[in-house]
This record gives sequence, C-alpha cells and structure tokens, in this order.
Amino acid sequence: MMKKFLFVFVSIALLAAPTIVAAQDEKPAEPASEESKDEKPTDAPAEEKPAEEAGEKPDPEKAPEGEEKPQEEPNGEQPVEEEATEEVEEEVEEEQVEEPDTFESDTESESEEGGFGDSPIAGLANDGGDFEPLEDIEEETLAQIIPAEVYPRIEWGGGFRFRLLGFVNYDLDTGGTSAILPPLQTFTNSAADDRQDTSIPDEDADGLWGANLRLRLDPSIHISEMLEIHTEIDFLDNIVLGTIPGARDGDDGITPELQNNIANSTQRSPQGRYWYEDAVKVNEVYGTVRSIFGELRAGRMDDHWGMGMWMNDGDCKDCDYGNNADRLFLRSGIFGLYGSFAIDFPDEGPTSKSPSRLGGQPYDLTQVDEADQFTFTIMRSPVTREDLELQQRALVEDKAIVPNGGILYRYRTQDGYFDQSDLLNAPIDPAAPPLLIYQGQSLHVFDLWGQLLYNPSHDTYVRIEAEGLLGFGSVDNDSGQP
Repeated sequence: MMKKFLFVFVSIALLAAPTIVAAQDEKPAEPASEESKDEKPTDAPAEEKPAEEAGEKPDPEKAPEGEEKPQEEPNGEQPVEEEATEEVEEEVEEEQVEEPDTFESDTESESEEGGFGDSPIAGLANDGGDFEPLEDIEEETLAQIIPAEVYPRIEWGGGFRFRLLGFVNYDLDTGGTSAILPPLQTFTNSAADDRQDTSIPDEDADGLWGANLRLRLDPSIHISEMLEIHTEIDFLDNIVLGTIPGARDGDDGITPELQNNIANSTQRSPQGRYWYEDAVKVNEVYGTVRSIFGELRAGRMDDHWGMGMWMNDGDCKDCDYGNNADRLFLRSGIFGLYGSFAIDFPDEGPTSKSPSRLGGQPYDLTQVDEADQFTFTIMRSPVTREDLELQQRALVEDKAIVPNGGILYRYRTQDGYFDQSDLLNAPIDPAAPPLLIYQGQSLHVFDLWGQLLYNPSHDTYVRIEAEGLLGFGSVDNDSGQP
C-alpha cells in the first residue's frame, strides 16, 4: 500500500541591534586659514661679513645699520654695493627652498627605477595627488587592491572553546519522562547524609554543573590559484572534564573501579575508555578546483542552507552539531547570482569492509539499497572575498538595503534496504544471503530563504530574515516486510 506524506517548516528571524564601533576621540584637523596658506617660510637674513674679512676697505660714507642709506652721492654718482654682500645674498637665495602646496607623487620616478609603477593602486597616486574616497573607486579597481596571494600556502582557522555550564531545573519537572533527565539523586537513594533510610530520594535536587572543551582546526592548503584542499578537525570534542579518570581502571585496564575515584591522578584519552568516541574527529575533507566554468568540489563537506533551519554547518562558536555531506558539488556565478548542482551519497549500504578485511580498497556490495540525492540551488549571497567586501561597501558607504536569498530543491530516492544488521561486522555468506526489504520511497523538498541587511548608521544594524520549507513524498512499502 502506498502512503503519502507532507511536512512544512517555517522559520523567521528579526534582528535590530547596535553595532559595537570603537569611538574615535581624534578631532578632524581644521582647514588652514587663507593667511596661513599665503605665508611661505622665509629664512632669517644672513649676517653681512665685515669689509675687512672680504679683503676690501670699509666705505666711510656707508650709512650705519638702522639708518637710511643716502640715495645719491654729492657728486651725483650711485653708491656701489660691496661684492662680498652680493655673494652672501646669492648664497641665501640658493638655500631658500619653497615647500610644495600639494603632494606630488614620485610614482613615475619609482616606476623608472623598478618601483611600484605597475601596482594597481599606483594610478591613484598619479591623478593629481588628491585622496580618492573609497566610494569613488571603481569596482574593477577595488578588486585589484586585494593583496597578492602566494602559492603554495596554508591558511589556518578554527578556535578553542572552554565552557562552564550550569543547569537548574533542566528537565522542566518532567521527572525523567523527557529526553533531559533530572539529577540522578532525585529518583535514586542518596548517601549524602547519615539518614537511616537510604532509599529516600533527594527530590529537591535540581542543579547540574560541569565543564567541557573543544579545539577545532580549519586548515586550508592552497596549492595554486586553481587548487585547494580544506579540512575541519575537532580535538576532544565536548569532552566533559573529569569523566575519564585513569585511577578508576580495573584489572583489565578498561572496566572502571568506582571506589578508586578519589585516588585519581590523571585523565585518559576517550579512545581508551569509550569505543564509540574518538579523541580526534575529522568532520570535513574535500578538494576544490576553480576554473572559468565555476568551482568544483569533491569529498566530505559541510551542508548548509539559508538560516540553517533544516541544514546547518555547525560552524558557530556555540554549535554542538552540524550537517556534513559526501558529495560532488559544482557552483558557478555571474553578476552576484550563483547556481549550484550537487550529487550526494547519503547512504550506500554495506560494503566489502569488515573486521576480517581491514586493508585494501573497500567497494559497495550492491546498488539496490543505496539512497541517491540530487540538490539544485539558485541564490544571491556573498561567496567570495570580493563579494563580501562589495557587500560591506554597499552597507557602510552607500547606506543601501542589501537583499540576499535563494531557493533550493532536493530530490532523494531509495529502493530498499537489507535487514541483516551484522553486514557491517561480518562478511556476506552466499549460502545465507541477507533479506532485501523493498521500500520504493522518494522525497521532494523545496526551501525558500530571504534576507534583508541595512546599516543606516555606525551604531545600528538591521537584519530581517525568513526561511520556509515544503516537503512531500511517497513510500510504497512501510510495513518492514519483503
């Protein structure tokens, strides 16, 4: 019997919060007055050398300093200035250098000497020497100002997180009927005091306290401008501090001896106690190839869309979970609009890998049980570094309302599955093959996401965002029988 189903989710976010901007206490320089612009630096007049030092006799008829010099000698002849005085005045004129009123660029001379003449920003200094505001620079020129990249190189990202947690009434008085349990002493006997009847629980206990940590590294290996490898690795992911004491190990080194917990002097790795938890978790490993046709990725990568209502990459500082997908991913864009297509591998079923065959290259044992998934998206949202800078320029400089958003369509199908649970732990026995359960299920999902950003002033930032999801599908056989 075929059954059909339908589910709808809607998520809306509205944010209007002041942005934290460092106050600038410096006052803008006041423009120079007209009088100060006309003034030019002058040197003090040089002292005149005595006539005796110049090798000439002093003129007795020369007027002393501070008195007016006679215009004409009695005999009608003009007075002759001393040659030494003329030499001193010529030296003073040579020493006087006027400061330029405007900045003159030395770009041309630098370029002739092999300087920065070919730099993308050299032209900004050659255009008269005036400062050009950011909003007046053309987008093509702005894209060239991005610092030059060196290959090969490694870019490191990530973060270290240490959290102290305190929960009060975390189970909301459900008494153990919900997924969050109350403190254990509320429904077990408590030995915290000397009461005779130790079967009485401590019903007043409602506090849970503890701490955990995580180190996340996101190194990206840039081999060339076209090739890149990205990884995401977690170390001691959300390990509750103090939960793996070495002194509690029993005779076999694994089984804990609870009575020895007070003698603990060290902590062990999670792999030494919990077989299902690793000290190191590799969340993402994928390679990227960039070309004129777009960006091609292959490997295990995060799966995120919109607000993260349905698919969330878990990259926020306080996130504990995240979606990862094994996929082939192609994305291409033009004029800020991007389209993508992905072939996903959500479930392949049993493979040839087993405890008796750990080495070599495993392979998929069948195609009938695997789930196939295809994802298409069209969106307007910043993807590259240049996109982010242009969006920030529109918000801060132009004070414009920036729209982002897109639509996603995902199709998933699966024919059936095998009911033998030990296929992952033991090799296939041809004499007793596993039972195939036919399902014939398919799923269609549409997700619409929209966002508006506005930064009207330095202390106000507005974000309006909404996401809605519609999914429907069918299952031919939901009985669990062949």
